[in-house]
Amino acid sequence: MVGEKEEDENQAHSDDDEEEYVVEKILKHKVNKNNEILYFLKWKGYPLEDNTWEPASNLNCPELIAEYERESNEKKRKSSNRVSFDVERKEQKADKKTEKPVPDEKKKQTKRKQTDEGSSKKKKKSEKHLNGFDKGMEAEEILGATETSGEVHFLIKWKDVNDAELVPSKIANLKIPQMVISFYEARLTWSSNSNRAADDSEESKNNSKTEVEVGN
Repeated sequence: MVGEKEEDENQAHSDDDEEEYVVEKILKHKVNKNNEILYFLKWKGYPLEDNTWEPASNLNCPELIAEYERESNEKKRKSSNRVSFDVERKEQKADKKTEKPVPDEKKKQTKRKQTDEGSSKKKKKSEKHLNGFDKGMEAEEILGATETSGEVHFLIKWKDVNDAELVPSKIANLKIPQMVISFYEARLTWSSNSNRAADDSEESKNNSKTEVEVGN
């Protein structure tokens, strides 16, 4: 009896030691000297001072990684839109000045044509509702990603098939989570290396200017 009691106590201690930690949000990322991506994580149920850096290879949360990537791309897009906004407005004003008035009959024909094209496109979209996963196909590689109507889609190459297909990220995250993580890891590594090279180039220019001033 004593042996059984000790075994039960040891089992209880083992269960306590195997507490599962859940990621609440990814706050930022960096790349170490070994080109390994590290994510700065907020843990669910723990204060901010318990946030830690964890390698991407240890994570199993493709949806949070996809959300972090989408937010990063949105910030970059907003900053670039601010630069091109004035140019775009000037081009629109110039186009309005050169436009010629269109007769009412031609306007009606144009609207009718646009309506017919829109209805035909909707029919085609409704017909193409099955993706490769629904057809039992096997994903071979993620070729790229794009954002449509606020949702990320992956361009997936299917095994033994020449054509690639856009699949919503919410489906890919469930079907091929490790492939999604590897795709984001490769993109973030390339982006971080590019930024590091730009910083090194800027530092080199500053050092050159300093040497010239000292020589004078």
